[in-house]
Amino acid sequence: MRSLMIAALATGAGLLGSCAPTPGMSPADMRPHFWKERVVLVFAPTPNDPRLAGQRAALAADPRGMAERQVVTYEVVGNDAVSRGAERLASKAVPEFRKRFNVPVDDFEVIVIGLDGLVKQRGDEVVDEQELFALIDAMPLRQAELNAAPPPARP
Repeated sequence: MRSLMIAALATGAGLLGSCAPTPGMSPADMRPHFWKERVVLVFAPTPNDPRLAGQRAALAADPRGMAERQVVTYEVVGNDAVSRGAERLASKAVPEFRKRFNVPVDDFEVIVIGLDGLVKQRGDEVVDEQELFALIDAMPLRQAELNAAPPPARP
């Protein structure tokens, strides 16, 4: 069953904040991304979970589209692995991510956070790139980006 919740949370995991990374800041603190990048968090119970493989494939399917939409990804796998893109973070960050975003270790979940720091979507199934792009492209800040962009050059 598809479990999808569109939310605008103003506390906890919903609002990111607006400060630069500082020493001692939790890796689960999303504030450095505020107004700069959209965040996709992928939680999986094990590295062999087929949904994790499917989500990785979906996120890698259109790197140009991900870059245009300023998307950064985090993976939290089991109780011992967190990565931001290709960068592996300290395993001590896993409980911080799971607590901050309220995702138990046995659950698969994908969370999309907008530029404004609000959770835009939470679900327990793989989100393909077209669904992700449609969600992002419908966001008001993305609409403003698209309207401000110069039209493509004609051949």
